[in-house]
Amino acid sequence: MCKGPAVDAVRRPGNLVVAFGDGARDLCMARRADLVFATDELAVLCDQESIAYSPFADFTRALRALEGRLRERPGS
Repeated sequence: MCKGPAVDAVRRPGNLVVAFGDGARDLCMARRADLVFATDELAVLCDQESIAYSPFADFTRALRALEGRLRERPGS
C-alpha cells in the first residue's frame, strides 16, 4: 500500500512534511516527504533511489534532529 497519498493529503503551503519509516511500504511516502527519517530496509531503499534521509535509531534522537532542522527554516 502506497502511503504517498497520505503525505499529499496533509501537505499545506509552508508546511514541512516529515516521514518516519523502516520498510518498503514507507518508500512511496519517503519519495514525497520534505524530510525523511529512515532505518532498516527503508534506509537501503533511500540510498538506492538517492532520497536524502536522516538515519535514526530511536525517536528521541530523531526529535532532536527535527528540532534542529525546524530552527534552521526561514521564519522560524
